[in-house]
Amino acid sequence: MAEVVKKIKDLQKKMKDKVNEEKHAVWDPESDPLILIKGRRPMLQDLKVRPNLSGKKTSGNLEAHANGFRFMTKKGEKLGRNPL
Repeated sequence: MAEVVKKIKDLQKKMKDKVNEEKHAVWDPESDPLILIKGRRPMLQDLKVRPNLSGKKTSGNLEAHANGFRFMTKKGEKLGRNPL
């Protein structure tokens, strides 16, 4: 009986690890580059991002792409995926 319990616990642990790896892979911002939208990209200007990137109030533009968003500060710092 103890062997069966140990096998079930090992299987549960493997499944939990697999689910955690899948969640991490889905939310990894460096996994795929942004796909640019042809034509004019939707953009929101003069937004402030939190938490602050450089310790001060950080304002910039938020661009929408086919598979994600990118925030670019007025100083040129980028927050988001790298374009192709």
